Amino acid sequence: MAHTKNTNTVVRVGRPQNAAFMLMKAKKAFQHLPQELVDLIVDQLRDNPSALATCSLISWAWVPRSRHHLFRCLKISILESHICYDLLRHPLCTFRPFVRAVALKFKDVILDTKVYRPPEVWIASVLSKLKLDGTVTEFQAEDYRVLGVDCFWESLRTVAPTFTSHITHLRLCEFGPAWFFRFRALMHEFPAITSLYHSTSNPEFDPSVEASGYGENQHLAPPSLRSVVIATRGEVCPIQQGFSQLMWSWLLESRTSLSSLRLDGLITIPVGAPPDLQSLVSFRDYLNFLGPSLEVLNLHFRDKLSSIRFFNDVGLQSTTGLREFEFGNVPLFYDPENDQFLLPFFFLAMSRLWSKFPQQLNMRKVSVILQITPFDVEGLDFFNCADEELAAQAYRDLNTAFTGTLFPNLEELVFVVSLAEDDEVDRPPLDDSVLDKVATFLEGNLAKIMERGILIVSRGN
Repeated sequence: MAHTKNTNTVVRVGRPQNAAFMLMKAKKAFQHLPQELVDLIVDQLRDNPSALATCSLISWAWVPRSRHHLFRCLKISILESHICYDLLRHPLCTFRPFVRAVALKFKDVILDTKVYRPPEVWIASVLSKLKLDGTVTEFQAEDYRVLGVDCFWESLRTVAPTFTSHITHLRLCEFGPAWFFRFRALMHEFPAITSLYHSTSNPEFDPSVEASGYGENQHLAPPSLRSVVIATRGEVCPIQQGFSQLMWSWLLESRTSLSSLRLDGLITIPVGAPPDLQSLVSFRDYLNFLGPSLEVLNLHFRDKLSSIRFFNDVGLQSTTGLREFEFGNVPLFYDPENDQFLLPFFFLAMSRLWSKFPQQLNMRKVSVILQITPFDVEGLDFFNCADEELAAQAYRDLNTAFTGTLFPNLEELVFVVSLAEDDEVDRPPLDDSVLDKVATFLEGNLAKIMERGILIVSRGN
């Protein structure tokens, strides 16, 4: 049976178990094990990453190339980083050259009573060992706001530029700085970065200090940056609130020409918000600057009305270079508060959006993630729109938009049907009958698109 390699496999390096310690103590006796037996041990321990990492010391042969992908990514708890450091510096460690990504997790670091060295010392010791090979191109820091941004930044500066200059993909999870100029300074340590992922649920942010805080730290974005993902939760929106307020003006000031942009967690723009709301103006100005350079745009909305109101407040007419466009978490069925079928309203907003573009688009793929709640599936009649005339107009407009001259190169219009996430309720699997009903509905009302052969309906979860 053929084995499929998983290049995204994550190896978590924590405190090795007793069995792993026994293997390490017996390394001299096992150094001359037959390769077949080493392979067998690796296969048996592949679901026990701590033992797997320690097992690397038992044999000079270690693992064949077919198993190198097991060590592509090391996910290290900072509380156990000294163990990882011991493994990496050991002369028999053979997996280090195959590490391409490092993820440091800082959660609960302050609560640990066994910490005898400052966390930044551990960080620097681990990274300094990895930097010797120059193979690590992806770096992730998770939950490090518990340490403070300054602590994290100083630890990076101790290994820069040898380590940080090789990083092309940077993921900052739960990054919660009080001041944006610190973030700018941190980005300055990654001159080769091409992809930035930033996520946060922390609404605490004080933009009032920015004017005086920039001062000598007026660092621009790295010129190599081409892809940005901003994911937010809670009360934070990737456009309007918190940390992101200054992101767009910073990218514009830096003249950063992104080719890919993804925003997760978009929330409703307040009704009656002034058109000159600074955060919206900054975002619109940056989109206008990007113009045809932006090729991939993913917008994932958090609540039911965001996807409908969004296009009334944020224009996308300048993004004529788009090749892929994805709308995420669009409500398919009723809004429990208004007892209304919302999909036609989204179709109308979508059609109006396309009608504002002044020229043909080189779009290859448009994706829409349709979201269903278990309540929709169990209790309501599908597709019963109170305003039938409005619904009919919405379907006509969408048929016209996607079969006219605006999208001459469109190859796929994909509707992905998924169940809404709910942490408090166990979600049942998406029933095939629900998927069939959605497909039948879309094929019937989007007949012209269906005839063009570009309509696809698929299962999301």
